[in-house]
Amino acid sequence: MELYEYQKGIYSLPENPSVSSQTPLVIAVHPFFLSSLIDKQYIRRRDNFFRSTEGKAFLLFEEEIFFDENLENLLRVCKGNIENKFLVKTEFEDPTPSELDWEEVFTFASRFKQPLVFMGGAYYEGKRKGESYWEGCLAYTYQRFLEAGFDGEINRSLTFSKLGKTHIKLK
Repeated sequence: MELYEYQKGIYSLPENPSVSSQTPLVIAVHPFFLSSLIDKQYIRRRDNFFRSTEGKAFLLFEEEIFFDENLENLLRVCKGNIENKFLVKTEFEDPTPSELDWEEVFTFASRFKQPLVFMGGAYYEGKRKGESYWEGCLAYTYQRFLEAGFDGEINRSLTFSKLGKTHIKLK
């Protein structure tokens, strides 16, 4: 399957995806990371969510080094339903985009309906000296979007998180 460069550093599977300001956007950060070692329930929920794409767009952040392998994983999971799937290459073990900057990602995301939904990737929450903290690629990406003024929520049932509720809205 051929990828098309939708805009600098953002690739799409269909050549001319339909983008609407009323389309909800799901940000998926490294959703296939170490899939063979992740809880099978997470994999089942993730795969079912990717298959239920009607009316949603997905922006997947995938490590550049595993990009082709995870593109194949996405195609397998979606069983050919590639409508409104966008991909961004990231640095190794880091959600930072490798071919564009965060501002360009935010400009792309601003075309979609808010709140954004975040999934995939590591998201750990804890407390140190009474202060809450987040760790992991998903947590970092989510924080970047919040700081840029986006409204969003993390669907915790679709993360590698070990703690807390399965669905939480943080803003």
